Amino acid sequence: MHDNDWLLLAAFFLLVLAPAPFLGRYFYRVMEGQRTWLSPLLQPLERACYRVAGIDPQQEQGWRGYSLALLAFTLVCLLVLTGILLLQGALP
Repeated sequence: MHDNDWLLLAAFFLLVLAPAPFLGRYFYRVMEGQRTWLSPLLQPLERACYRVAGIDPQQEQGWRGYSLALLAFTLVCLLVLTGILLLQGALP
């Protein structure tokens, strides 16, 4: 490997590892329900998404609901990706 490759590798690790403690702290606060600096911006958006989807944020999701959501998401992704592969010749 050349010197430039080592420099590029070091820069990559720096860009990945430098924000890790800050993101970890942010994710911890979000999962614990604490206020973050993005809360005033994201909480109204989250409440609107819950309202549109008909989700009660106070109710936990059981394993059956999670399994059905996972299967539905997998099916949608499979259909979209199959469509992309079939239309590959016509896509830009």
